Amino acid sequence: MKHLKQTAAVLLCILTLLPLGACRSGSTALTASGQTISSGLYNWYLVQAYNAACELNGGKEGLFTAQLEEKDASAWIQDKAVELCKEHLAIEQKFDERGLSVGDDGDELVETTVSQYWKAAGYSRNYETLGVDEESFRAASLNDYKRDQIFADMKAELVAELTDDQQREYYQSHYALIKFIAIPYDSAESGEDAGNPEMEDAGNPETEDTGYKAAFDGYLSRLKGGADFDTIIDELLLEDELIMAGASTSKTSETGSVKFRSQDAYASLVARGQSGYPAAFLDGLFDKEYGKLYTYDDSGNLFNIAYERLDLNGDTVAFDSCRDDLQTRMARERFEEQIAEWASQITVEENTGVTKQNVEEKFS
Repeated sequence: MKHLKQTAAVLLCILTLLPLGACRSGSTALTASGQTISSGLYNWYLVQAYNAACELNGGKEGLFTAQLEEKDASAWIQDKAVELCKEHLAIEQKFDERGLSVGDDGDELVETTVSQYWKAAGYSRNYETLGVDEESFRAASLNDYKRDQIFADMKAELVAELTDDQQREYYQSHYALIKFIAIPYDSAESGEDAGNPEMEDAGNPETEDTGYKAAFDGYLSRLKGGADFDTIIDELLLEDELIMAGASTSKTSETGSVKFRSQDAYASLVARGQSGYPAAFLDGLFDKEYGKLYTYDDSGNLFNIAYERLDLNGDTVAFDSCRDDLQTRMARERFEEQIAEWASQITVEENTGVTKQNVEEKFS
């Protein structure tokens, strides 16, 4: 579900907020041709807009003194919230126009989402102070479900519109072929008392030097000296202690379960946004030179990574292995553009008492 996938990031922005007040969730914020958006639902999208602003600004520090796309941040957030509300209305319209239905499976999924996030995960404690009630969260969850159902219904026609040249161009800019070794930090680097000599001298097992960093540095030194990457990968795969500790490589087996494959068994094909890899690592691949050695300090997952990027051209196995994923990604992007177009055609009447609330005060 589109917006719920972003909720963890949203919470990071709002957990430290001290809102001064919220509009009543039962009043109406927007109307359009018989459709309405309650103030609670508007406030849900206002939080999504605030989160988008934080991302665009590189964090919440200094947000309300910044210009976002040539607008004051408060105005940008207000406009973005209305835009998201219009997308919500467009989804409701198109879902009905295409003769789709939610059904028991959809109802069950939405109720599971409400139970899992709003209740069990405690979203209610954060969002209710911002004017979002349970029913508004349920409506947003249902709308996300409908969004996915419309996409599933339209996917084949969207894929059929993609030319081979468009797919090849997308492949070059969104997928990368790499060889890598990834070795976990020493336990001394990952413990709460890392860098505390007293704790290290005390022999605390959580801060014991396991030698993993030394092993990584040894492999890295040899790679810098011209050692063959494939040889280093094979050697690492024989190090049972490192492998048991979580070390990994780009090498894939003939029978192994992997998302994509390459004609080079020592290489892995990865895509922007692919799970299992740090986002910053994936995004940074695309400005790297082919065949050059690089390192990445994955402090989030506590790994040291050495890697090189390979040229995709000529690897027909890699392209064929990711074609379904590629077409789905491209179709989804076009679908989101289509939603924005539908939304732009909707004229709404605003209850400015809700839509023009003091955003800086609300999120300060």
